[in-house]
Amino acid sequence: MNARKTRRAVLVTGGTGGIGGAVAGELRRRGARCWTGSRRLTDDPDARTLRLDVRDERSIATAIDAITARDGRLDDAVLAHGGGRFADVAALDPVAIRDDLDEHVVGTLRLLRRLRGALGRDGSIVIVGSIAATRAFPGCGSYGAAKAAQRMLALVAAEEFRADGIRVTLVHPGAVDTPLWDGREESFDRARMMPAAALAPLIADLLETPPGAHVTEVTVMPRGGVL
Repeated sequence: MNARKTRRAVLVTGGTGGIGGAVAGELRRRGARCWTGSRRLTDDPDARTLRLDVRDERSIATAIDAITARDGRLDDAVLAHGGGRFADVAALDPVAIRDDLDEHVVGTLRLLRRLRGALGRDGSIVIVGSIAATRAFPGCGSYGAAKAAQRMLALVAAEEFRADGIRVTLVHPGAVDTPLWDGREESFDRARMMPAAALAPLIADLLETPPGAHVTEVTVMPRGGVL
């Protein structure tokens, strides 16, 4: 981690596994004071873990207050929360798509609203999107719609937050081998997917972007391309 970013206080949502867990591990390896937030965690300031539910505004506010109480500030955030509901469009349950929208779109909005006031100038927010935001895949009607809406929200925030010196970056991974694929009825060659550990350093690098530059959107694919 470069000198400008050393010992930065960083919040990673969805930090218990998958992409979020890999990013949290990478940031800690680089010397960041990394906090992981998830609704499956309990508050433990010594371990820097937080119970954070993106569906609950008060939970988000409490988590951010805990970080600033311990570290004096919050510098950056990586938003890697949210799972997915997968089914053909004709078989989609409206409740399922509402859940995806609440996690990926409304949950991201709740976080952005709080983070804009919490981060100082030179802060960075990296939002983990998906290639499904820009490309149609069978069975991804709900997840893809949520990710597409999240994408536009993030791009608008990137323009608006510039006035506060905060950079918002959207990362679109292709297929990453995470628990998101567990239990899917379709057969996927997970050996061809990108390991989360391969994506994590790229996300950490985005938090170290030099002050004069701003990456707004980037796509990262497995070496073999789309499955």
